[in-house]
Amino acid sequence: MGEIMLYPINLNLNGKKCLIVGGGEVATRKISSLIETGAKITIISPVVTEKINELVKEKKIIWIDDIYKSGMAKGYFLTIVATNNDEVNKFAIKDAKNFGALINAPANPELSDFTVPAAIKRGDLTVAVSTDGLSPAFSRMIKEEISEFLPKNTEEWLKIIKRVRNKGKERLKSSKDREKFWRKALNKRIFELLKEGRLKEAEAELEHGFSCDGVKP
Repeated sequence: MGEIMLYPINLNLNGKKCLIVGGGEVATRKISSLIETGAKITIISPVVTEKINELVKEKKIIWIDDIYKSGMAKGYFLTIVATNNDEVNKFAIKDAKNFGALINAPANPELSDFTVPAAIKRGDLTVAVSTDGLSPAFSRMIKEEISEFLPKNTEEWLKIIKRVRNKGKERLKSSKDREKFWRKALNKRIFELLKEGRLKEAEAELEHGFSCDGVKP
């Protein structure tokens, strides 16, 4: 069997039931990112961190004070297995797969259905870095480098793009014309202005591009 290539996707977990097996620091980090997606989170563990306990008290997650037992993953869309016991991990992974759940097991990437990349969020922008589970530490290092490279005003800039894009749809009727415009408009000059914090000038440059194409946003 040849090398397995992973297919990168963004999952919509809003309202979906997600199970986390384990209550340590790894589980805590996983919960922190899952909460932002709107997932319905349940954790199974006899011991949890202080942060998890706080989330339980705030009724943001459900905690089952127990060890993982056969059948507990039934009905869950996604299961993350993150205990410090390899035997428990492998049992939970195998059992959860019987119920069709997508599996992520940080300590057992070879048994996982997917890995979670190191991600940067700036408003509607997501930049993800992955080594397919080989070295999360290296992924985090690259993520930090990219984070320094991105303009600090990226979130505000995306709001401007959204506004201009919506108005431009009325003037640039075909997808081909829109693609051609954006390839030309989002140039290195605009990126340099953003890096220098000159947001208004970058916006003016973009709107000037519309004017040159006969489109006034």
